[in-house]
Amino acid sequence: MVDRERGSNRGLLYFWLTMAVGNVFWSALPHFLMLFKPDGFSPGTGKNVSSSSPLSSLVHKPFSEEQRLYMREEARKMFYWGYDNYIKYAFPEDELDPIHCVGRGHDWTDPSNININDVLGDYSLTLIDSLDTLAVIGDVEEFKKAVELIINHVSFDHCTTVQVFEATIRILGSLLSAHLLITDPEESLGSLAPDNYNNELLHMAHDLATRLLPAFENTSTGLPHPRVNLCDGIPSDGILETCTAGAGTLTLEFGILSRLLEDPVYENLARKAVRVLWNRRHPRTGLVGNVMN
Repeated sequence: MVDRERGSNRGLLYFWLTMAVGNVFWSALPHFLMLFKPDGFSPGTGKNVSSSSPLSSLVHKPFSEEQRLYMREEARKMFYWGYDNYIKYAFPEDELDPIHCVGRGHDWTDPSNININDVLGDYSLTLIDSLDTLAVIGDVEEFKKAVELIINHVSFDHCTTVQVFEATIRILGSLLSAHLLITDPEESLGSLAPDNYNNELLHMAHDLATRLLPAFENTSTGLPHPRVNLCDGIPSDGILETCTAGAGTLTLEFGILSRLLEDPVYENLARKAVRVLWNRRHPRTGLVGNVMN
C-alpha cells in the first residue's frame, strides 16, 4: 500500500511539473516569436492576426513596438557580450572558456574527449559561426573585419579529428552562407564584400568539404563515417555507428557547394545517404533508429 501511494504521489508530481513547464513554455513562446515581428503578425501564417482571431488564444498579445525594439536591443547586447569577449580573450581559438576567460580549442591531450573534439577543430569556430549574425544585425564593418580575419588566419590544414555533422553545419554552412551574402547581387543585407574579395570563403568551404569526403569512402551502405581526421581521413580506431540525424542532414550544405562549384560529387554523396536512410525505415512505424552501422 505504501509503495502504491508513493508511486501515485510521484505520478501526480510528474504531472504537475509537466503542466507547469508547459505553461511557462507556451506563455513565453509567442513573445519570443514576436520579438522581431511587427505588431499583429502571426509567425505561423505570415498574416496579420486580430485579437478576435482563433489564434489569439495562443498568440496572446504581441509586443508593442516599444517592447519589440527594447528586446531586440537586449538580444543585440547579449550577442556582443559573447562576441566581443571571444575576440578579446579567445581568438584565434575555437571558443571562449567562460570560467577561466581564455581561449579553448581541440583537446590534443585527450583524443577521447569527444565533447570538445567533435566540435572544436582549431579553426576559429566562434568567429566563423558568427558571420551570419553580424550580417543580420546590420554590423557591416565588423562582418568585413571578421571575414578578413578568417581569410588571413584560418586554415583547415590541422590533423584534428572532428565530427562530420558538426563541421558541416557550423563551419561549412557558415562559410557558404557568408559567401552567398557577400555575392548577393541585390545586397539584401547591405554591401558586405570586403575589399578585393575573391571568393576566398567559397574556396575555404571547398577545402573543408574535400577533407570531409573520406567519411563517405569504404562504407558499404553509403552512410558517412561519423568522424574524420582533416589530414588523414578515417581514424583507424574510429567507430562505425553514425547518428542518423547527422548522416541524413548534410544535403543542404553539400548541395549548395556542388551548385556553386558546378561539381555534383558533394551533393550526390549527401543525397545517397538520405536515400539509404529512407530505404532502411522500420516497415511498420516508418522510423529509423538513433544510430546506424
